[in-house]
Amino acid sequence: MKIMEINLPKEVLHHFAEKGYTKLYPPQELAVEKGLLDSNKNMVVATPTASGKTFIAVLAIMKNFIENRGKVIYLVPLRALARQKFMELKELLGVLINGRRPIVSVSTGDYDTPGRELAKADVIIATNERMDSLLRHRPDWLNSISLVVADEAHIINSEDRGPVLEGLLTRLLVEFPNIRILLLSATIKNTDDFSRWLNAEIISSKWRPVPLKEGVLHDHVIVYSDYTERTVSRITGDPILDVALSCIKDGGQVLVFTQTRREAVGKAKKYSEFIGSWGGILDNEVRTRLKHVSEEILSLGEVTDLSELLSKVVRYGVAFHHAGLYPAHREIIEREFLAGNIKILTATPTLAAGVNLPSRQVIITYTTRRRLGGYQENITVFEYKQMAGRAGRPQFDRYGEALLYCKYENLIDILIEDYIKSDIEPIESQLLKGENLDMALLGLVASYRMLTSEYISAFINNTLCYLQNDEPRINKKLGRSIRNLVDGGLIKYDEDRDRFYITRIGERAAQLYILPSTAIYFVKVFSGSIDLDRDLVLLYHIARTRDMGVLPVRKKDVDLMVKEIEENYLEEVGWVLDTIIDKYLFSGDVEELSAWKTAFTLFDWINESSENDILKKWGVEPGDLYVLRSNGEWLAYAAGEMAKVIGKGNIFKRYRELSVRIKYGVKRELLPLVFLPGVGRRKARILYANGYKTLSDLKRAGVEDLMSIPGIGVKTAQRIIEYLRNL
Repeated sequence: MKIMEINLPKEVLHHFAEKGYTKLYPPQELAVEKGLLDSNKNMVVATPTASGKTFIAVLAIMKNFIENRGKVIYLVPLRALARQKFMELKELLGVLINGRRPIVSVSTGDYDTPGRELAKADVIIATNERMDSLLRHRPDWLNSISLVVADEAHIINSEDRGPVLEGLLTRLLVEFPNIRILLLSATIKNTDDFSRWLNAEIISSKWRPVPLKEGVLHDHVIVYSDYTERTVSRITGDPILDVALSCIKDGGQVLVFTQTRREAVGKAKKYSEFIGSWGGILDNEVRTRLKHVSEEILSLGEVTDLSELLSKVVRYGVAFHHAGLYPAHREIIEREFLAGNIKILTATPTLAAGVNLPSRQVIITYTTRRRLGGYQENITVFEYKQMAGRAGRPQFDRYGEALLYCKYENLIDILIEDYIKSDIEPIESQLLKGENLDMALLGLVASYRMLTSEYISAFINNTLCYLQNDEPRINKKLGRSIRNLVDGGLIKYDEDRDRFYITRIGERAAQLYILPSTAIYFVKVFSGSIDLDRDLVLLYHIARTRDMGVLPVRKKDVDLMVKEIEENYLEEVGWVLDTIIDKYLFSGDVEELSAWKTAFTLFDWINESSENDILKKWGVEPGDLYVLRSNGEWLAYAAGEMAKVIGKGNIFKRYRELSVRIKYGVKRELLPLVFLPGVGRRKARILYANGYKTLSDLKRAGVEDLMSIPGIGVKTAQRIIEYLRNL
């Protein structure tokens, strides 16, 4: 079907044609035929990567806007994906219709805001968690939503993040029955479950714009799924590098998935050294570009050993990508890979679940992974297909090639049968695991302040979980979750009236979007005695919550923590020595040890240790530190707010201050300075050291005075003076 045959205004169709959309892909045509533009049916689109799912959503969004039906919510699981979709949708929807263009906004941030600024947006791109928090705040514009697009919907299979999307979609089904839901995913086997759950039309297809060849690489021979073979030339002796070089010399790019970060970094270093000595792979234009990219990496954020290594390998068209990288550096790598300048990208599997980076060739170097306790487990077919699906660049490649690397010849047939020829596992609800149901129920009661058992049952009966589990198991878990919330003081139950009521503590916890166990822990700790003068102790209490996450703990970390306490903090937290040693030697309580490691790491951060010092001391990479800082800032703020609810004003003040210090990574004396435009932790310390300790000191300075300070340039000086004039 040609684009001009679609039932949309001609100016819209011409706009799409100008963007390169002249003919519909088969899955897109199938969606149109099944009523994408002519009905209000819910739809589940289960088609491979790069098969045009986003454009299916764009067509539905445009129809929605033209007919003035209401707001569109576009849900994604990750902030990085939200940024990518924002740019994509803003361009595709940027056509004038009836005197105006659709307003596209993105919302991924503060969970403690009601989102009133989104009232004028026609399309809101939000993470699942942000949208869930908005439901709890109940902004006025919620009732104007008419279409919800849930991208990467297979995230429902994730124990950590899946229940948020499942609960969110269930609430929309129950509370807003006229809203249309459009689910997008590359990997859904059990589409019948989703059809029943959402009462949805299924758009299922295995069509890809670029054919995919799958095989196993052993030594220098590729055995494809049809058992044909291809021999790869020996150049370096490393089968993975040699097959990658063959692809690059033919104009392609290569993604190499590794099990660990260390492997990703090690392979990138090895590959870059070879390309640097061998040459002949990069032309002069690309080399010049990559030299600038290398310098750009070092100009953003603090320089660490990791960023220096990344800067070095990038010069040779190689890069590594994992969650330990500083976010701005990951964005640079993604940008340059999409532009074709980076030829080999080594990455951990988190990349396969994030932004879309297609490559002609994908090489997967492992099929097992190590779990806590040291045992190995096989990766799932789902995980393999997610990585393999990245192979093939539309408009650039005639085919994509996904290869599983295998060290042992006798495993080739097994890998072909178990992964390449196998179907993916069904997507299963994770709502009954952990405190996922507790979290969902708290948000539900908080949204309405009062609910009946009947309404809660209606919610449960409309979940995917209800379709996939037996009723006794669900009821048992439901009863336990309700008891947890009641016993924790987050909700109250009036048995005579059969009513659940939100408490002040529960309402604030729901608004802050913290786990019920986190709120209960804060109230318990703050209701007792707490040493407000000890930053390390305050940090420990936010680190001990499940919301913070768990850092891996090495034996050297335990030794270092014991040494730090004995030498520097014996009076403050000497009581914890026995706990740390006991947890390490006897119980193996990783969460407790992780909490103290997190507290020490953040303690060093707020006392102005550099990112590189923290990397060397605690092994916490810049990307992980960024997550710790973000979580720490949020949890310190939340802790203060929970203290405020129970009338602990001093604790509120200390945690509010600590939240700001974690955000900027500064000691207390720099707090007046870090708010200044263009002044971060480093420049604030420079100003302080040169006698400018307060805003009053700065008000007496001129631009020339500030420019005379090493590290304070003309632009920063001018911005500071201008800011102070406007105070």
